[in-house]
Amino acid sequence: MLNYTIAVNVSKDMLRQKIKNKSKIVYLFDKDSSMLDYIHKTAWVDSIEEQYVKREMLKDILVHIDKLSLEEKQILYLKHYENYTYFEIAKHMNMKQSTVGMKLLRIKEKIASRTKESTCQL
Repeated sequence: MLNYTIAVNVSKDMLRQKIKNKSKIVYLFDKDSSMLDYIHKTAWVDSIEEQYVKREMLKDILVHIDKLSLEEKQILYLKHYENYTYFEIAKHMNMKQSTVGMKLLRIKEKIASRTKESTCQL
């Protein structure tokens, strides 16, 4: 439940930043591509309003993650929660390392575009 709360809070923060900066880009990962670290770094907020915005954004992100295929969920989980390298994921899932990299890129783009579409409908 704590991870869910943190993720919700991070999403709200991202939405608030998007609204505040009027940016059309929603970042789901930090520069090092580590979702979990990004969530922990940005999870602490002061106002209830910020917490609400993050919770709503995260709910939206989690809905889009839930819609991914089983393979996509496994790759995302291994990379961002188990901190596997591309090599380890490739070995575990019996695919090429370059395939893992491309699939992760496409997964991130898919989640980001779906999140952007849902926030534009607000």
